[in-house]
Amino acid sequence: MSEHIVVNVDRLMRPVLAEPSSLTAKEGNAVDAECRICQEESAIQNLESPCACNGSLKYAHRKCVQRWCNEKGNTICEICHQPYQAGYKSPPPPLPSEETTIDIGGGWTISGLDLDDPHIMAIAEAELQILESEYDDYTVSDTNLAAFFRIFALILMTLLLRCALTIPDGEDEDTSSILSLFLLRAATFLLPCYIMASAISILHRRRQRQEAAALANRFALVLSSRQPRAMINYLSMEP
Repeated sequence: MSEHIVVNVDRLMRPVLAEPSSLTAKEGNAVDAECRICQEESAIQNLESPCACNGSLKYAHRKCVQRWCNEKGNTICEICHQPYQAGYKSPPPPLPSEETTIDIGGGWTISGLDLDDPHIMAIAEAELQILESEYDDYTVSDTNLAAFFRIFALILMTLLLRCALTIPDGEDEDTSSILSLFLLRAATFLLPCYIMASAISILHRRRQRQEAAALANRFALVLSSRQPRAMINYLSMEP
């Protein structure tokens, strides 16, 4: 004989769901939301809905939104692409830079400077003439210096040979001793002269390089300047 179980469901109690509206009505001041920028929770009355975003991105502090607008430079939401409401302001656009940029990747292009300006062309031509005249002076001075050293070396060699040939010939002196004495006197006299001439030549070349570098810097300043009057004043101050 089989057994049957009968369950009476009429007396079971159904769970009662809490109404969120009642909690909101009772604790309206305790409802918090999260700022989408600084991620800090705050009361809803302290937050704003700056744009059309919903959900967790709906609320934000006003100061946070304004700081974000100042950083990115506009008042457009990057999520919903709608402008922020409630009077948010964007910072003024930056002023155009007055710096001169020179691109040396390909050709020489200088922004902010018109190379076809007759004032610029005249100043560049004057600076080129100054460089050429100073280069000619360097060439003449180098030629004169080389000629002076040649004449000086010939005079020294003549005096050295005269001193060497006046050595008395004794019976006990042979050719090897005379040659050794001649070479010793020549080395003693020519070595200091060679060192002195080398030092003077090195100092002279160093001075030429320094002056050439200074001229190149002045020429670069003339090209990079954007005011012709300032260039003319700069050239007039040169020695």
